[in-house]
This record gives sequence, structure tokens and C-alpha cells, in this order.
Amino acid sequence: MTLLNDILQLCLANTPVEVGTEGIWTYVKYADGRAECYGQQSINWGNGTAWAGGYYHTQIGTIDFPSGLFATPPVLNSFTIGAVIGAVVGQSTLTKDEVAIIMLNGAAGGSTKAYPVGFIAKGRWK
Repeated sequence: MTLLNDILQLCLANTPVEVGTEGIWTYVKYADGRAECYGQQSINWGNGTAWAGGYYHTQIGTIDFPSGLFATPPVLNSFTIGAVIGAVVGQSTLTKDEVAIIMLNGAAGGSTKAYPVGFIAKGRWK
């Protein structure tokens, strides 16, 4: 009976209390106070600026998280989608409301194509 109660409590803590979409994001709020959102966007690479001996970077700008989703700055992960080699996305000046995106590329100067990039942010909503 104790094991059954433990399993029930775990399921209740991980229950989504709100699911929705806003902008590029799909977001989920959980009963235990966790929140996460995920989305994707094509990022156009222009002429990059040399950085760290072999990489080029460009500032993409900021992407707003769903309004009021996070109570504190979340942890952001990003990943390239498809067969993009040498392109990663990082974060700068992360706040609870938006993230500034910087793209790095190992190709000399980058290329003028659009890179599809996915984002996952996890934090607390209460």
C-alpha cells in the first residue's frame, strides 16, 4: 500500500496543470512548480565575425519566452535540427522573460543558409 501511495504522489506531482502555445513555443506547467517550453526557429546565418581562432559568430537577437511563464531564469538548451554540422546556438544575458541568442559556426565566415534550431527551456513557474 505504501508503494502504491508513493507512485500516486509521484504521478500527481508530475501532472501538467497547463499546456499551451505562444509564438514559437509550446509550454507546460506542472503541479510541482516546474515549467518547460520548447520550440524551433530557422536562424539565418550571414557574415560572421571571427571568434576564438576558428569560429565565427553572429548575434541573432532575442527570443521571448511565453509571457509570465518563468518565475526565475530557466536553463536553456538548444540543438540543431537536421544535418547541420558545426553550428551551435548559445545563450547570453538570459533572463526569466527572454534569451539573447548567439550562433557559432566552424565554417570560414559561415554560409548564407538558414539553420533550423530547436530550443528547450526548463525552470520554475511558481
